[in-house]
Amino acid sequence: MKETIFTIGHSTRTLQVFLSLLVENELTAVADVRSQPYSRVNPQFNREPLAEFLANHNIAYVFLGEELGARSRDPACYVDGKVHVMGGSVLGFTGPYHVAYDPATDKWSTRAPLPRSLDHMGTTVLNGKVYLVGGFVGGGVHRDGQNTAYEYDPALDTWRILSPMKAGRGSVGVVALDGKIYAIGGRDPAGNTVSTNEVYDPAANTWKPLAALPKARDHLAAAVLDGKIHIAGGRFGPSTDTTNMHDVYDPKTDSWTSGPPMPTKRSGLAGVVYKGLLLAGQVGAFYMDLADPLTQSALALVHQRFSTNTFPSWKLAHPYRYIAHNGEINTVRGNVNWMNARRRTLESRVGYRP
Repeated sequence: MKETIFTIGHSTRTLQVFLSLLVENELTAVADVRSQPYSRVNPQFNREPLAEFLANHNIAYVFLGEELGARSRDPACYVDGKVHVMGGSVLGFTGPYHVAYDPATDKWSTRAPLPRSLDHMGTTVLNGKVYLVGGFVGGGVHRDGQNTAYEYDPALDTWRILSPMKAGRGSVGVVALDGKIYAIGGRDPAGNTVSTNEVYDPAANTWKPLAALPKARDHLAAAVLDGKIHIAGGRFGPSTDTTNMHDVYDPKTDSWTSGPPMPTKRSGLAGVVYKGLLLAGQVGAFYMDLADPLTQSALALVHQRFSTNTFPSWKLAHPYRYIAHNGEINTVRGNVNWMNARRRTLESRVGYRP
C-alpha cells in the first residue's frame, strides 16, 4: 500500500472516480473527518449515500467528524470534570454536534447531540448543568437568531427544552450569576445588532427583560466578577466594526456603568475570570457546598485575617481549597507553640484560671 492520504472534501468528482482512486491505491477503508458530512453542491458525497456506495464495493467507512473534524463558532464549557464542545459550523453548514474532552484520560467522547443544529450560541454552567441559549441555525450569515434555550444534564446525558427568550438572538453573551442565567446583546433574526438584556429564572422557567446594554453589539465577551457582569469588546455590525468598550452590569440595581476599555478593539472573543480575590462576605456564596445541609465534616477551620504583613495580590490567590495562604503557610504546630509562648500574658475575668 502506498503511503498516501486522500481527503474527501466537497469534491466535484463522481463517486466512481473516487472509487477508482481508492482501488488504484489499494485502500480498503475510508475515515471521514469532515465536520459537516454534507454538500449542497455535490450531494453524492453526503454521508449516507457515500457510506452505502462504499459498502457496496466492500470498502469500510467510518465517520469521525465529531471527534476530529474542525468546527468554528462552537461554544465550549467545563462541567463534570470535562470540556464540552457543542454545535458549530463549517463553510455555512451547522450541526447538532456535542463532544466532551476528559483531561484525566486525554480522550474525546461523543455525547447527546443538541436538540437542533446551532452555532453562535451562548453557554454557561449552573448547578452542574449546561445552559445553551440562542444561536443561529445556519440559514444565513449572522441571521435567523433563535430564542431557544436548553438545559443539558451531564450525569444523564440528556437535554431539556426550556422556555424561550422573549427575543431571538445569536452571538449573545450568556453568564450565570446568583442562580440565574443572563443573556445580553447579540443579533436578532433580521441580522440587526441589539442591546437586549434578559434574565432566566430556572426555578420559575421564565424570562424577564432587564436594563438594556448601553450600546448594542454582538460577538462580545461576558464574565462575572464580584457579583457583577462585565461585557467587553464586540462588534456593532460588520466584522471590521469592532470595539474595546467595557460595560459593567449590577443586577442589584439593574443598572450599567462604564469600565476601563480594553487595550485593543476585538470581537468574537471569550471572557474568563482568572484567580479572583474574595472579600470575607463573599466566601459563603463562593463555597456553596458548605451551606448545604447534607454536607458533613468532622473538622471545621475558619481563618479570617484583615491585618497581614502581605498585601493581597493576584499572584497569591489560589483556586484550590485544601491550603489557603497570603504569602505564608501557618502550621498547627507553629500556632500551638506561639500560643504556649504567650499563655502567661493571657487573662480573663471568666473561665478557668491555672
